[in-house]
Amino acid sequence: MTTPVLAPRPLAATLAAAALATLVSFGTLGAVAGLFASYGMPLAEAAAAGQACVHYAFASERERCAQALIAAPRLAQLANR
Repeated sequence: MTTPVLAPRPLAATLAAAALATLVSFGTLGAVAGLFASYGMPLAEAAAAGQACVHYAFASERERCAQALIAAPRLAQLANR
């Protein structure tokens, strides 16, 4: 019984796929960072809120905690206007 052998892939196709994947990943990261910046919430603030709520077991609790931490200073700013 013979073992099937796959044909080798051309190096150029592998490099093109890797380059395309890199461009897509950087584009996605840039788009997400741009959305955070356009909504006025720095990425560092969102990351800090996520880290502060890591002790919650359920994702819904973590999300609610992070939203509360992000909203608290904004509510104080609105109240002072």
